Amino acid sequence: MSDDLSRGYEDYVLAMDVGGTTIKTLLLTETGRILQQRRSPTPDRRDGPENAVQVVLDAATSAIEWGRSGTGHPPRAIAMVTLGLVDEAAGVAVASAALGWRDVPLRDLLAERTGLPAVLGQDLRSAARAEAALGVGSTWPSFLFVAIGTGVGAAIVRDRTVDPGVHGRAGELGHVPVPPGRAGDGRPRACGCGAHGCLETEASATALVRGYRERTGQEVSAAEVAGRALTGDPDAVVVWDDLLDALTFGLVATTAVLDPGLVVLGGGVALAGEQLIRPLRARLAERYRLAEPPPLSISPLGDAAAGLGAGLLGWQHLRDGQEEVR
Repeated sequence: MSDDLSRGYEDYVLAMDVGGTTIKTLLLTETGRILQQRRSPTPDRRDGPENAVQVVLDAATSAIEWGRSGTGHPPRAIAMVTLGLVDEAAGVAVASAALGWRDVPLRDLLAERTGLPAVLGQDLRSAARAEAALGVGSTWPSFLFVAIGTGVGAAIVRDRTVDPGVHGRAGELGHVPVPPGRAGDGRPRACGCGAHGCLETEASATALVRGYRERTGQEVSAAEVAGRALTGDPDAVVVWDDLLDALTFGLVATTAVLDPGLVVLGGGVALAGEQLIRPLRARLAERYRLAEPPPLSISPLGDAAAGLGAGLLGWQHLRDGQEEVR
């Protein structure tokens, strides 16, 4: 990775990962080298879906100028991935609880705004593609990628191909129902999808922040909750244990159905590393009795996986000869 974009002309694509809290933008060459990357805040859902669309389109326009100013030329294409339900073939962001939008033709809007070939993908499937090509999944033809961040989601890779499911909803692990944890009042928590008791209400960065706030009145980051749990803060320990219990419940159910060869953990919470993976391995071994549970691995790509996958998607789009503006 380099912050110096003045080393000569090099083709690149603009890749954008629109997440629940952050828009990650990177310039990626065809060999997978990151020329530059930056972050900006995701639009606030409370400002409405129309605002979210405009903020994302403005971010894309700004990123193109940012790339042009550093390299002297525009990107070959723009590839955006976003959370929620995405119809990749149609280029439509079908629904996102985090952003509040529905049936947004983002691919066409991006192409019209930027004048560049555009492609749209789903963030978790994009991250799984990056893991299959560049990460620990490259040595496994079939695996399950699980992202634990603002929410929880998964992507299924079989024979090095991501399986989106019949309706593009495969991998919605965050909406598997789980028992409520100890940090709450014993009742299933409301989820942004409209249901109650979903996995991501107990086992996400959002859940860590909320659970600790409810117990202590303190507003701290998910990373700080994890750090306090590591040092023995009793309230943080309870909230962290709730996360581990809920994840174990969800992974046992998923493993029993899918029988993955490997489970790769990504997203911001997975940055906790051994603090997450060691007790999770032990709990899986205790709960999953059909056979040996699949091995667990922390993603080496970290929270850059979806953005890298977006870049790979952009280059594939160009190789497929779909360079006309849609």
